[in-house]
Amino acid sequence: MKQIITIFIALMSAFIISCGQKISDTSENSSANTANHSSHSMSNMHNNNNKGSEIIDLMHAPMMEQPFEKTQNIDADFLVNMIPHHQGAILSSKKLLETTTNDALITLANNIIAEQEKEVSEFTALVTELKNKNTSYADIDTQALGNEMETIMNNMMKDMSSIEVTGDNDIDFLKGMIPHHQAAVDVSKKILEFTKDDKIKEIANNIIASQEKEISDMNNMLK
Repeated sequence: MKQIITIFIALMSAFIISCGQKISDTSENSSANTANHSSHSMSNMHNNNNKGSEIIDLMHAPMMEQPFEKTQNIDADFLVNMIPHHQGAILSSKKLLETTTNDALITLANNIIAEQEKEVSEFTALVTELKNKNTSYADIDTQALGNEMETIMNNMMKDMSSIEVTGDNDIDFLKGMIPHHQAAVDVSKKILEFTKDDKIKEIANNIIASQEKEISDMNNMLK
């Protein structure tokens, strides 16, 4: 009789342990599935909330790929740093044209592309000439000027990163391009305080006039 009871107890213990193991396995699988589902959902939520951010990110993507130029040749540096800034505006404008049906925005984007592609070509050719010319700026702190101009661009990126993305490319483009243009205007005004080169003065004044007008137009579009 004792032997039968002992066998019964052993069988029951094995059964209980087996059930416990199954419950544990089920719980672990359930937790893993929940974690995977949660991760997938969060990923989708992130993508949905930021689907318009690409058009903003493109504006400064080229600038992120190269270090900010700060040498004693402030004229060449101005152009070297403005080239990727322009390229970002071009990339973003081309991206906008893939989706927008707004006539005013189509005109604006095409104008940005045409004008800034022309300037990129002009700047690229002029950089070599300016580096060979090597105008003396021993009378100013070129490093401090370079730091000021870099700060302007860094502040632009901070302003753009804080933009609340709507997912509407038209609106997101305008919200991003306004501070993007403003940085170009501010840097151009800064170089005008120090440059001795007539061509750089002409370029900077053209950027200011063109992009201040477009900033005004874009602000009106957002109203």
